[in-house]
Amino acid sequence: MPVRALAAMLIVAAAGQTRPADTTRVLVRYAVSSEDDSTNAGRVILQLSASDQKNAVVWEAGCHVAASDGDPSATPSSADQSWWLRVDLTRGRDNRPAVRVRHRHVTARGTSAEETRVLAIGAAETLSLNELSAHTDCGYDRIHITVSAELARARLLAIPSRD
Repeated sequence: MPVRALAAMLIVAAAGQTRPADTTRVLVRYAVSSEDDSTNAGRVILQLSASDQKNAVVWEAGCHVAASDGDPSATPSSADQSWWLRVDLTRGRDNRPAVRVRHRHVTARGTSAEETRVLAIGAAETLSLNELSAHTDCGYDRIHITVSAELARARLLAIPSRD
């Protein structure tokens, strides 16, 4: 086999090698509209790969807001209202990778219809959900939930040198 053909095959093979896959990180942040209450804020981070579908739930119980990743059935029975979010990867209008966010709001009056929003990965674009508190005697009156998507590069492990 000619040397040029062998070199070309090696270049093509090296280009086809896979590197650690990038993942998408979806950040679900929640906070209340209060200058005095910083304990009612937090976030849930969902790591998405190609075929993943992840859930998060944010809830208000009494005068406290909390969240978890996983099944919406993890919502405590004492919750006055909750927001269910399901995220997965899709393609945006521009055919670039994006995150599809499906969400519902559950209250004592019932469950809202499922809504869907597609967020570009790494863009300033966010999904904002703002609702009144279920209580009038809390130190806040509104709950703010923000969902955004960013690219999270896989970490490469350093190989120790033998020096």
